[in-house]
Amino acid sequence: MTSINQRRMHRQVNGPLADRLQKHWLRRMFVLGAIAGAAITGAGFVVYDDRLWVLLLCAIPFGVFTVLMNLSLRGIFELSEEQLDEYQVGLRNHAYKRAYGFMLVFIVVVATTLAALQPGRLPTFAVATFAFLISALLPRLIVAWQLEDADGDE
Repeated sequence: MTSINQRRMHRQVNGPLADRLQKHWLRRMFVLGAIAGAAITGAGFVVYDDRLWVLLLCAIPFGVFTVLMNLSLRGIFELSEEQLDEYQVGLRNHAYKRAYGFMLVFIVVVATTLAALQPGRLPTFAVATFAFLISALLPRLIVAWQLEDADGDE
């Protein structure tokens, strides 16, 4: 049995707003927006200076693009397997497998670069925040970048 939140999310990702977001170029725009939002969120730590409102303001673009991207993907990463068809489950599982390899290389490159540059505490934390946000979203970013228009309607 699915929970109330799962049923609500299923209705949202199959609703009229999600239907309008089923375009390949829109998904790619959401990917680029989420990456830029993650970079802005990370940069917020550099200018933070004990002002929480700066961090919250910097995180808004990331949150907006992430929500829109999840809607355009029909919530396949948030919904339980019972609410997805076989194609969606396969797409999600394949994205996780691909993301693990990319994520490993990405984190090694980021860590090596930071070790070589030895920036201060706040720039290091900013880069770590960016790397964490991108790593957390990587399966979604991969699917959103590659999914064609016709695939979103199945």
